[in-house]
Amino acid sequence: MERGVFDIEAIKQAAADLIGDIEEGLVIVDEGKATGSEMAAAKARDMASLDNGAEAGDYAT
Repeated sequence: MERGVFDIEAIKQAAADLIGDIEEGLVIVDEGKATGSEMAAAKARDMASLDNGAEAGDYAT
């Protein structure tokens, strides 16, 4: 293993950037899950309305 001199501030900044990127990715995943859940619920409503003879997109509230 080679030893050398490292700029600790550069390493700290790189670590902070990496953590920020990971956190941003987790937010994107959570948003995707929420969107997927909404789409699944809409699909279920559409399927239920079709089973009841209504047109897709017609929702009784």
